[in-house]
Amino acid sequence: MIRRIAVALLAFAGTAAAQPAANFTDITDSAGVAFTDELTESVCWGDYDNDGDPDVYLTHQTGTNSLLRNEGGGQFSDVSASVGVGRVGWGVGCAFGDLDNDGDLDLYVVQFGGVSLDILLRNEGRVGPDGGFVFSDISEQAGITVARSSRGVTLLDYDRDGLLDIFVNAIGLDLVYHNLGGLRFEEVAAEVGVVSPGLGVGAVATDVNNDGWIDVFTGNRSFAPNLLFINQGDGQFVPLPTSSGIDRVGLGMGVHSFDFDNDLDLDLYWTVWPGVANALYENLGDGSTYQDIASSSGTEDRPGWGISNNTGDIDNDGWEDFFVTNGFSDTTGPNILFRNNADATFSNLQNALPGGLDFDGRGAAFADVDNDGDVDLLVTADAGESSRLWRNDTPTSNGWITLALTGRESNRSGIGARIEVETDLRATVKEVSGGAGRGSQNDLPVEFGLGEASEVKRVTIFWPSGIVQDLRDVGMNQRIDVVEQRPPNCDAAVASPARLWPPDRRMVEVEIEGVTSDTEEAASIQIERILQDERTEGQGGFCPDARHRGGAKALLRAERSGRGNGRVYRIEFRAEDEFGGSCVGEVTVCAPRRGNRDCVEGALIYDSTACRQKRRRPLFW
Repeated sequence: MIRRIAVALLAFAGTAAAQPAANFTDITDSAGVAFTDELTESVCWGDYDNDGDPDVYLTHQTGTNSLLRNEGGGQFSDVSASVGVGRVGWGVGCAFGDLDNDGDLDLYVVQFGGVSLDILLRNEGRVGPDGGFVFSDISEQAGITVARSSRGVTLLDYDRDGLLDIFVNAIGLDLVYHNLGGLRFEEVAAEVGVVSPGLGVGAVATDVNNDGWIDVFTGNRSFAPNLLFINQGDGQFVPLPTSSGIDRVGLGMGVHSFDFDNDLDLDLYWTVWPGVANALYENLGDGSTYQDIASSSGTEDRPGWGISNNTGDIDNDGWEDFFVTNGFSDTTGPNILFRNNADATFSNLQNALPGGLDFDGRGAAFADVDNDGDVDLLVTADAGESSRLWRNDTPTSNGWITLALTGRESNRSGIGARIEVETDLRATVKEVSGGAGRGSQNDLPVEFGLGEASEVKRVTIFWPSGIVQDLRDVGMNQRIDVVEQRPPNCDAAVASPARLWPPDRRMVEVEIEGVTSDTEEAASIQIERILQDERTEGQGGFCPDARHRGGAKALLRAERSGRGNGRVYRIEFRAEDEFGGSCVGEVTVCAPRRGNRDCVEGALIYDSTACRQKRRRPLFW
């Protein structure tokens, strides 16, 4: 609790001085993403061909869905037919994820209509006649066999087995497809406790209580309360009661999670049709209690026919903004871009985007289309209206970093990973999302705005596997590809006295050994402090009787003025692997007087009894 309060105070103390004017350019026509002749429902970003820039999949009510390949320079080409993803049907949601951990993104598409099966498309890789990527429909053989009118979808690894599972909102009961491996799935919603007798529309998988197990928040349009399913860590979900504060009812639709107040827990947003205000559920710290602050934050949007929503930091100030689509009716309110004011309120920027936001919007998702360090926005629309792709040209000197994760023990896409970035101004947290809003998905690489920070002190990744990976000395304004690694382990390290050091026969050379690492190269070790006790710490962290020889080696004086039979030193060190993973450790070593095999108890500043109390066995040379 003390840490949480301190983080909150730091967060609001770090408010940016002045926000730049939001500036977007409509590149819809030049990019080739308009689609005015048909209702375009959802938008999912994903780099299906592994070329480093985000491609986009759009689902339509009629005709075939569209996969648009990012050609660079703000240009997209429709490759639906050649790649094999043009499917006929009313597609209302989609999600990219590496479901078989083979290194490329597969695609799940939800179908509306009651009798249509959802579609699972496996990415076969570069097997096309021209060496291009090709998808194949494996829905039936994979076990995607429940015919139900689906609405939303999110990917997650709910049992932390390293395989992505699939959560589908549906009319009737929601679906949970458990990944059995080998691209085989089993529907297990009832068995895992996901029972939602309503009209689920949108879902987001998110760890609201920060226990390492992904929970699920769903929108509900049956006038039943929203549902937040808490993962118990044993294969079961339990919905929070309405007494938790998740108690709003209405014709709900899209949902997303984000840490709007930078207190390092995930808050929730829910859109709804008119007559009921949208809800912004502030997480009060433990993931089990919430308060709706939509009214005080200025995010109610009462006139809107809320459909979908998604989150991104449009000005890189380190405070998450978000977009809400409104549609279905001629009387709908306009779509809204909510800008975070860094004080628990938001400003409505509905006039900030070229062409305006007064149209029937459907899906919304952010991605850095041109890899320039800011998030761009694509919003889909009803027939007769064009989808809109806005390039972010907001002028700002704010810093940023983008983290693209590759799992090894976790799912290859890193979906569900929690990332904390600490700068000299504040700490922020985001997750790699498997889908949000109503069946839409941001690009998988996660972009952090850094505001006016001058340095990134630390990046910590909490992988779905349970591995915690620390990155330090991270440069700003760059994309960083991070492979999941277990950090070095310092627990078994020892400092081994090697020899007396001539010409001063009272000095003993020691070297730290025993640090283990998953990487091919051994972790590098750097001694940071050598102490006899806190009173004898000298310049640079080394006591007067010790000299650092660089890296893991040091010289320790075995006696002083002929007094005693040896000295015990405490050495603090840091080990780091080639990927930036690190550990810190402490060893205790005895440097004996020349000619003695033992350090005599009672003659030492840290005697051998004290060493045993530290659970460090002194090494006698």
